[in-house]
Amino acid sequence: MRRLLVRGAGALALMLAASTGPLGAQTPRADPRLIPVPDIVLDADYLIGIWGDNGDCTKLTDFRSDGVFISSAGGQGTWRLDGDRLTMTGTSTFTLRIVPRGRDEISIVNPDGSIGVSQRCADPRGAQVGK
Repeated sequence: MRRLLVRGAGALALMLAASTGPLGAQTPRADPRLIPVPDIVLDADYLIGIWGDNGDCTKLTDFRSDGVFISSAGGQGTWRLDGDRLTMTGTSTFTLRIVPRGRDEISIVNPDGSIGVSQRCADPRGAQVGK
């Protein structure tokens, strides 16, 4: 008999996905973009660096180790990570939910509930990332 060992949030998502509702109806499955990859520690060090959205590394946001973010669109401000909640404050403040999908990819749940994907990008200036 083979055993499957699943830990943390992944185990909860797996149990929820496998459960059935009334009369044997399937419970809606969790969106796979929102299931964290095991063994990734989501902390400030994880986010430090340059990120783009949806495969596009021409529009970037640089999360710096001093808690400052700078976007290629000209926006800037401060950022703070509390658990899986990323709060960015510039001319306004908003909070996103971050779900690590790998060392270089995250899913983002926006304030309106929409889901996006961001990926780590190379620094276009050739500078050291996160400094």
